[in-house]
Amino acid sequence: MSQAALKMGLSARFFSFSARAMLDASRGTNERTVTAHFVQRMFTVSMVLPGGLTEVFNRDFTLDRLNEMIDRGAIGPDNIPVYGANVVYGRILDFTVTSSESYDRIRAALSASYGSIASGSVDVELLQVLQRSSIHVVTVGGEGKNAIALIQSGNLRDYFSEDAALTSARPISYTVRNLGDNSLAKVSETTSYNVKECTALPMTGAIDVNMSPNDALVTLKGAAGTNEGPDLGDQLYRDLPKGGYTVTVFRDAGEGTLTPPGRWRRAR
Repeated sequence: MSQAALKMGLSARFFSFSARAMLDASRGTNERTVTAHFVQRMFTVSMVLPGGLTEVFNRDFTLDRLNEMIDRGAIGPDNIPVYGANVVYGRILDFTVTSSESYDRIRAALSASYGSIASGSVDVELLQVLQRSSIHVVTVGGEGKNAIALIQSGNLRDYFSEDAALTSARPISYTVRNLGDNSLAKVSETTSYNVKECTALPMTGAIDVNMSPNDALVTLKGAAGTNEGPDLGDQLYRDLPKGGYTVTVFRDAGEGTLTPPGRWRRAR
């Protein structure tokens, strides 16, 4: 899918969630959610500095105005002047699917829905996964008619079937540089954010924690402050504490540093 995305000037990523997530969609513990995130950069508006700083300002910017800005704290050693070096315009699509299918199955269905643009073939069985799923669409920029076509069909190819007009593009990232030496001050990607993956835990019964590789520590902490562990390797916890609990899996990297483990799953 990434290769097909690059051919169209797009970046595509999958994000997985299994708890109440960014679109505030309620779902049961047996449901999974995957978001396909697309970014298309359509054009860039840039500013090229002239030969000298005196050419940046007009005659209205006097020494008195400069001193006034310094007195107000608008300019100073800790607040040096910067300028917008460039702004990237484009469109963003977040296509979120919630289903009882497995993560791999949902991802395959999304790939089939998008990949059919390039291949001309459609995997009907995989597309039926999307038809049985709950779908949420979020767009920034782009043509409204393309978003409507996507919502009506549930197929990603309908959103990308036509090129979006340049007038429909919206700012999606920018670069700020220091005015004095043109060094980089800040790069902002409106399409970049942290993704946290959570797994719903049962409230009764037992929990079997299996890890690969089997060399991490496991702790179980109850809502009332009861604790078990840390214990090394796979664990089967019975008589789970009432009121909820938290299972933590980690490795001791030495010198008091804890690191995330390999994969772990709830067997029952």
